[in-house]
Amino acid sequence: MSEMTWGDTLWDQWDKILDHTKSGLEFTEKCHAFTRDRIKLEAEYVKNLRRLKKTYKPKNAEDDAASYSTLKSFTVILDQIDLIAREHEMMSEKLSERVGDKLKQLHKDCSNTRKNLMHTA
Repeated sequence: MSEMTWGDTLWDQWDKILDHTKSGLEFTEKCHAFTRDRIKLEAEYVKNLRRLKKTYKPKNAEDDAASYSTLKSFTVILDQIDLIAREHEMMSEKLSERVGDKLKQLHKDCSNTRKNLMHTA
């Protein structure tokens, strides 16, 4: 019995293989779009948190009122908001470099490989 290669045994399944690879490409594109939208959402959240802090930051911190414990507590809360904004900013940047860019490149590579294989067959 002679050995058959993968291409020989699936010669009549070409349409199914193309459909399968197309659905895989659509899925990677959907994941990339989701990641891109998530990155935008995080960036907007950071911008809004920083705007919130700027809006409510006490104007004259040197007044006698600045020594009140309630105002000091409020200032600490505003500082924490800034820290939260920084964390979300870092998460957005890392998500972009570690996931978004790689998904985009993966989709491009797989799409090119699929096109080349379609032209070969």
